[in-house]
Amino acid sequence: MSGHLRALFVDDDPAVLGGLKRMLRGIRGEIASDFVDNGPDALTRMESNGYDVVITDIRMPGMSGIEVLEAVSAEHPDMARIILSGYSDRADTLRATGLAHQYLAKPCDAAGLRSAILRSVRMREELADPELRRLAGGARSLPSVPDLYNKINAELMSDDPSAGRIGQIIAQDPAMSLKILQIVNSSFFGLRREVTDIGQATSLLGLDTISSLVLAAGVFSTGPADPVSASMVSHVYESSLEIASVSKRIAQAAGADRSVVEEAYLAGLIQDVGILALASNWPSRWRQVDRSHMELSEQSIFGTTHAAFGAYIASLWGLPDSLVEAIRYHTAVNDAPVAGEFTSLVALLVARAAVNNDFDLARTGADTLYLESMGLASSLPDWFKAIEEMRSVR
Repeated sequence: MSGHLRALFVDDDPAVLGGLKRMLRGIRGEIASDFVDNGPDALTRMESNGYDVVITDIRMPGMSGIEVLEAVSAEHPDMARIILSGYSDRADTLRATGLAHQYLAKPCDAAGLRSAILRSVRMREELADPELRRLAGGARSLPSVPDLYNKINAELMSDDPSAGRIGQIIAQDPAMSLKILQIVNSSFFGLRREVTDIGQATSLLGLDTISSLVLAAGVFSTGPADPVSASMVSHVYESSLEIASVSKRIAQAAGADRSVVEEAYLAGLIQDVGILALASNWPSRWRQVDRSHMELSEQSIFGTTHAAFGAYIASLWGLPDSLVEAIRYHTAVNDAPVAGEFTSLVALLVARAAVNNDFDLARTGADTLYLESMGLASSLPDWFKAIEEMRSVR
C-alpha cells in the first residue's frame, strides 16, 4: 500500500464504501485507504497494518461503530478516530464524543474528508515518541479546576439552570473550553462556520446536550490527585485566565472583528493545555522540568514541548487551524507563519509579554521582529495603553 498516510474505512453499506473509494482516488498520493464492511474485520486489519486513522460509521450490525472505537481507543490509542455517519441518534452521538476525535456527517465531500484526515495527523511529526502519541490519542478529556467542575454540576442540578451561566463558568477553564470547542465544531451539529466563542458554543449546544455531556457522557474530568499536578492545573488556570483577558483587550484595541476578539481570549485560555496533559499524566517527569528554561527542559525530558503537544491534541480534536497555531507558536513565534492581518496569535504574544513581565510595559519583551514582519510593530504603544487602562479600572 503506497501513500504517506494510511486510513481504514469501516461501513456496512457497500454503496457507501464504493462511493468513498471513488471519492478518494484523486488523493491516493496523500492518503492510502483500505475499506472493510464490519468491525471485527477492521480490528483484524489493524493488527497487521500500521494505520494512522480509522473512519467508521456508528450504526452497523453486529459490532457497532462505537464498539469499534472503544476497541481502537484501548488497543491503538495513537490512531486518530473519526466518525463518518448519517445516523443522528443524540444519545449514541454524545457517547461517541468521548471516543471519536472528530465527527463528520454524511454526505461528506472529498475536500472535507481530506481536510479532517490531514488535520488529525498534521502535528504528528513533532511527536517522535510513540508513547506521547498514545497519550495524546487516548486522552478523552483534560483535568479541569475542581471548583469550576463542581460549579457546573451545581448549576445543572439547580431549579433554574442557565446555559449562559454555564458558558461563563466553562470560559474560565482551559480544559472544559477545549472539549466544548471540539464538540460544537463537529459536523453533527451542522454548523456552517467554525465556533471559537464559548458563550456561543454553550448556547448552540443547549442545556440538554450540556447536561448529557457532563452528567452522562462524562466528557469533563476533575483535577488530578497528585499534588504537583494539581498545583500545576491551578497555576495554568490562573495565568491563562489573566493572559486571556489581556489578549482579548489587545484584540479590541486593534479594532479586530468580534470573532477574532473572542478567539484571542480563547487562545490565551487554552495556550497551555499541553502542560495540563503532560503534568497530569507524568507528574514524576514534570517535576524535573526547569521552569527557567522551560522549552529546552521539556524537549530534553519529554522529547517535545508543551506547546507542540497541546497543538497536537487540538489538531487531533479538529479545532480551527488558527487556534492550533496559537497553541503551537505561543512560545516560538519566530517559527510561526506570517499572516497578512491581525490574528489571535498576535494578541496572545503581546499579552504574554505583558503578563510575564508583571505589566512593566517599559521592559516588555514583545517580539517586535515578528510584529514588524506583519507591519504591526507601530501599534504596540496603543495596545500597551489599552492594557494600562484595563488594569486601572480593576
